[in-house]
Amino acid sequence: MLEARDVRKSFNGFAAIGGVSLTVPERGITALIGPNGAGKSTLFNLLTGHLRADAGTVSLQGRDITAAAPHAICRMGVGRSFQHTNIFRKLTVFENVQAALIAHRGQARNFWGRAETLYRDEAWQLLGSLGLADQADAIGDSLSHGNQKQLELGIALASDPKLLLLDEPTAGMSAAETREAIRLAPGIAEAHFDLGVIAFQSGRLDEAATAFAEAWRLAPGDSATGNNLAGTYLKLGRIDDARATVAAMRELGLAIDPPLLRALGE
Repeated sequence: MLEARDVRKSFNGFAAIGGVSLTVPERGITALIGPNGAGKSTLFNLLTGHLRADAGTVSLQGRDITAAAPHAICRMGVGRSFQHTNIFRKLTVFENVQAALIAHRGQARNFWGRAETLYRDEAWQLLGSLGLADQADAIGDSLSHGNQKQLELGIALASDPKLLLLDEPTAGMSAAETREAIRLAPGIAEAHFDLGVIAFQSGRLDEAATAFAEAWRLAPGDSATGNNLAGTYLKLGRIDDARATVAAMRELGLAIDPPLLRALGE
């Protein structure tokens, strides 16, 4: 789906990204994990055209997008949320999503139509999938931080992306909001994406484990999700959970990564 090869970026001689290669497969959830300052947001900016790489390549479904502008990458089917919440703060929740739908579908310059009548059903459907339908009339700025992050996700989904990149999607959320956001992620992928792909970055392994576990529950036949879940459990020291996941994969006849088996002594 998305592939980066030996991507590099420096700022005034400081190597922020020192040769990263990664592949985001179709129909799955991929986590980019690292501490603050590791360069996760910088890499997201390189993948989405907000920064130009000094070296390396980025491709989307086999098409080179290394030098493409952000708006062009968006039109190719890549959605993005940001570390700092980016919503229309003076509009209602419903108007936020409706405005995003209008812009994406080329109606922003339609001077003859009444904006409030456009894409209402689609907006309600999006809000329902995000658990925000009961707050449709609330002003964006009045929402809790967690709900603002959910609304930003709705704005990103309005562009009908094939791939969605979430930059610190749970940053600043309470524990309850974090659990709810992670719980929603696999269902959103299943409901909104033809290819069902979400990539997110976080500094917390426990968040990644929860996301992979929910994805595995919904689609236990996906080997990439199973390997990611078992590997994350292993890094957290949850050996029994890692072994149980590997055992489930064996029963399903799924391919298990050899390094994972070696780490478990199998």
